[in-house]
Amino acid sequence: MKKRLALSLLGIALLLVSPPVHAQDVQKDTAGYLAIRTSDGNEFVGKVITQDSAVIVLQTNIFAEITIRREAIRRMRPVSQKQTRSNKYLFETASNTHYFIGQNAYGLRKGEGYYQNGWIFLNQFAYGLSDHFSIGVGAVPFLGFETDEAPIWIQPKISIPLLEQKVHVSITGIVGRLFSSYEEDAFGFGGVLGQVTYGSPNANLSAGVGSVWGNGSWTRAPLFSIGGMVRTAPRFALISENYFVREDGDTYTIAMLGFRAIGRRASFDFGLLSSLDEFDAIGIPWIGLQVPIGPPR
Repeated sequence: MKKRLALSLLGIALLLVSPPVHAQDVQKDTAGYLAIRTSDGNEFVGKVITQDSAVIVLQTNIFAEITIRREAIRRMRPVSQKQTRSNKYLFETASNTHYFIGQNAYGLRKGEGYYQNGWIFLNQFAYGLSDHFSIGVGAVPFLGFETDEAPIWIQPKISIPLLEQKVHVSITGIVGRLFSSYEEDAFGFGGVLGQVTYGSPNANLSAGVGSVWGNGSWTRAPLFSIGGMVRTAPRFALISENYFVREDGDTYTIAMLGFRAIGRRASFDFGLLSSLDEFDAIGIPWIGLQVPIGPPR
């Protein structure tokens, strides 16, 4: 039973490491809202009152109206009203749309990608081949300090928006192999995970169901996942992530809780990972890194 459980948990961990995500299309209510960064480093977010070749006039939550000369603008982009809070712009980023290990149902845009690292050992790259299909490749060069085992995998993902910025669904597959210098310890693994996400990239709740296989056998019962994220500030988010799998009549739970420091060029995760059943491992620190690849948001 312990061997089957170990294979199941390995499959779950690898299956859940999937591409981070972005909204598929520019939000429909972006018309009339701008985020402007000026040459002196200030940022203003608001509704466009009027604009011409010389100036842009914004209505913000802090100022009734503010006039900005175009010559003073370093960067300007349309945003959704939902992306604004006070005078701050909740900029989009790859780390904004996935949890510590698992994903939500949003999908990479064509030409977007990312690099993800966890616990130093976990490494993965993902790339959007279209707005609804992406592919990921990953590896754990050293699965343990005293072993020479190394899993390598590929991950195709299909993501479909049902209601833009409200309801998304996705299906993620995984095919890989655990390599070992001992042939009897090498085996193939794979699986499939379906997810639905309700909410925006800044505040969402995701639920999933799937199954994994390793060494030629599928798990006897499906695995379930539930996770969520709330972005409380432009550079800070709270995250919770939980997984459940039944094996031989017992339910095993993996829970993660923590926060994310969000940057435009990189984001860092800090949390605690707990396996509440078999391993009695409470509060193992989790540290993760995500670096976007492709055009900046």
